[in-house]
Amino acid sequence: MLRRKLQIRRLKEQEKSSFVALMAESFTEDPLFLYLFREAICPSCPCIISL
Repeated sequence: MLRRKLQIRRLKEQEKSSFVALMAESFTEDPLFLYLFREAICPSCPCIISL
């Protein structure tokens, strides 16, 4: 089996919006994310919401 070497690098400016969109979509159903960031998502809403 071949192993690929993973590398971490800074995002290029043109990649940032795609990365943010991907991460936001990835966490839309995550209960911990919704609990922790509910105030930032919906400050006046007492309920847990889906984005």
